[in-house]
Amino acid sequence: MRLSITVLAGLTLATSVLAQSIVVPASRAVFSGGGYTSYPLNRVNCRLQQCTRELRGTTATMQNMAFRRYWNYANTTNPKARTIELEIRMGPGTWNAFTNNFSNNWAGTPTLVIAKRKVNCPDWSIQPTKIPTKFDAILGAFDTKYVYDGKNDLIWEATTYSNTVTTTYPHDYARQGATSKGFGRYSLYGNVKNCNATGQTNIMYFNTYLRGQADGKCDFYHNVGRAPASTPIMMVIGGSKVDVPIGGFCANLFNDALMIAPGGTSDATGKYATQYLPFTWNASFAGAIAYTQGFANDTVASKVVGSRGRTIQMPFGIPDVKINLRRMYNSSNRTALTGSGPYNGGAIVKFN
Repeated sequence: MRLSITVLAGLTLATSVLAQSIVVPASRAVFSGGGYTSYPLNRVNCRLQQCTRELRGTTATMQNMAFRRYWNYANTTNPKARTIELEIRMGPGTWNAFTNNFSNNWAGTPTLVIAKRKVNCPDWSIQPTKIPTKFDAILGAFDTKYVYDGKNDLIWEATTYSNTVTTTYPHDYARQGATSKGFGRYSLYGNVKNCNATGQTNIMYFNTYLRGQADGKCDFYHNVGRAPASTPIMMVIGGSKVDVPIGGFCANLFNDALMIAPGGTSDATGKYATQYLPFTWNASFAGAIAYTQGFANDTVASKVVGSRGRTIQMPFGIPDVKINLRRMYNSSNRTALTGSGPYNGGAIVKFN
């Protein structure tokens, strides 16, 4: 997928969530999570509780529950289709009192929404191309609908009894990460020879990166070195590679130049520090590629010097915003009174 001018301009795309569905946490409805977990869908004899406080003050009737695959788990036979025997309970809890004690976490009597039964979960062997992925690990219609009144925080608890496959089953996971950042991949391409700026012992370099931040913003940022002294740098940004000589330029043009934009101005040594071009993240940007290059006018040598080309790729997801999600579990004893945790973060789920 190629990065277009509209990406660089920061145009946003409104993505709606289907009516009557609730994604928890809500911030992950259109974004992928920051990692994956296999609990509880790859376990036998497991007990797990997860608590959220972001629904407090709302009301909902919940009658189905589903998980989705984490996009960045590579093609592998590990996430095979499986049949899991489980139970699901839902009920009121208190976020501030959520501990590693299963019974004490309930603020009232939980509802057995799925009585012990076998649930079929799909094959997740192939890494998805669309992000975020579909909520296709569907547990099925609840035996008893859960009517949430919003007066307390919400807890759901899964108890597993048997499983036909216990290898990794990477369902999307929302991790705590209020200040973390996600960087896109980058690589150099194109040969530049005999194109040193006056006073430099090597070719100019032009570094570009893309960074997704937890607040839903992104930065296109760049710096330069070994450029002509005290000279403006021009950024050339394209959607595909080329290799074209241009008269008066001592380096070829390495992209199709969809956009030409000013960079910074080099200092007396031919450098400038990192500068940022902010824009708003859009889920459709994931994996998009841009091709960049820097140029500068070397007036002393009467030529235009250029850097090598640099491919940069948009991150496939942005880091998680600060989330109101906690979980705790016992991975080997479904009748245990206590478990590990609690931990900040948890599986991303959808209720219908």
